[in-house]
Amino acid sequence: MNGETVTIQQAVAMHQAGQWDRAEAAYRRILDTDPANADALHLSGVIALQRGAFADAVTAIEQAVALRPQQSVFHGNLGTALQGLKRYDAAERHFRTALEHDARNVDARFNLGALHQEKGALDAAVADFAAVIRMQPRMAKAYHRLGMIFRQQGHLKEALR
Repeated sequence: MNGETVTIQQAVAMHQAGQWDRAEAAYRRILDTDPANADALHLSGVIALQRGAFADAVTAIEQAVALRPQQSVFHGNLGTALQGLKRYDAAERHFRTALEHDARNVDARFNLGALHQEKGALDAAVADFAAVIRMQPRMAKAYHRLGMIFRQQGHLKEALR
């Protein structure tokens, strides 16, 4: 990648291969020539999110959202980064915005359920996880979360199911 041009597809391939440092450098190169590349901004924020650098993730993904406010995935990932900073109200707003733009965004619905669970809003969390299971019946982590809530509420029969 010394002086050659890198495409977003090449950067994404590096990212998906777990080559985060290379992907991050590739996203930076793309942004050097095209600072308004919403995908590169978003994905560099995703790398920060994956590394647990929530404030950096928020900064990058907010810029991507400003460029493409209708992008459900951007709002969902911004919500996750904000939740990592314990900015729950802002996180919830972005999860809900993600769902307004794409009601079938399973990740946003799951993360909204996790946020509700973390805040102790267990009935809302149950509704969210049930919606996830309807959309994606094989998502084991949704069943697990639902079971944990039922156990916490003392509904052991439902928890075992």
